[in-house]
Amino acid sequence: MKDKKPWIIIGILFILLAIPYFTRNEDTQNTISYIPEHDVNENKPTTESDQSTDIEVVDTTNIPRDAIGIIEIPSLDICYPIYEGATETQLSIGIGHLPETAGLLEKGNCVCCGHNGSSRGKYFTTLSHIRRDAEVKITTKDQRKRTYRVKSTKVVGSHDPSVRKESKEEILKLFTCAYHGTRRFVAECVPINEESEVNEHEVQYQSQ
Repeated sequence: MKDKKPWIIIGILFILLAIPYFTRNEDTQNTISYIPEHDVNENKPTTESDQSTDIEVVDTTNIPRDAIGIIEIPSLDICYPIYEGATETQLSIGIGHLPETAGLLEKGNCVCCGHNGSSRGKYFTTLSHIRRDAEVKITTKDQRKRTYRVKSTKVVGSHDPSVRKESKEEILKLFTCAYHGTRRFVAECVPINEESEVNEHEVQYQSQ
């Protein structure tokens, strides 16, 4: 009878090498379930034909018929329409608004998400480069406008409940995939105008 030890050792090595693969696959499936059909195209090279299909919006008066608004991040050269919903239908043509969160310019936690790389546009590919205090502008379908500033940024797990946690204050959260879809990069923004009013009241109170 031939010695079976070498085959046993080879089998054990194969199992050890396969574990990381199945772990990554499970993480990817969790990511997809967090945002239905969310495609993870990080670091995908953009070809000349891809650029020709980029649907980036550069005029806030030109809001697509089915969009609920437009988001602008001047420091990142981002300007895209916002659509209600976060399935591949919305995320393939712009930025998606999670319908279970507060509406645009409303009190509460308003959450918007975008692809980290896509053949049709950069969307939120550069969101992780955003700096604290950077401006984020929202224009709604009825031309109401508000400017926010980035209060903080962080990377969280793909199912972290804090992303969609309810809030009594007006908050705008933007997020996209990070680490090849296994985590989320989140930018939390607060309205500038509201903060300015609070600061003015503080100054008046201190001067009395």
